[in-house]
Amino acid sequence: MLPDLLARLQAKHQGLRCSVHTLSGRPVHEITEAARDSWLLVVGTRGISGLPGLLRGSVSQALLQHVISPVLVVPDISSHEAG
Repeated sequence: MLPDLLARLQAKHQGLRCSVHTLSGRPVHEITEAARDSWLLVVGTRGISGLPGLLRGSVSQALLQHVISPVLVVPDISSHEAG
């Protein structure tokens, strides 16, 4: 699904450059390193808050503190009920 979305975005916006990376290791460290030369880092979040979020940690929150480029955090809207 992601390759199709990126292809459509790049076709619509000719100057847009996107890349997809599969990383292993500590998420915050790996993503911070991969985003070092990025103009914008877009990450998703499941929106886990409260005690479960504190116990498991939040990659998106840590990225906001560590990544030097702008970061866009996109919530997972698929888990929300249609209103």
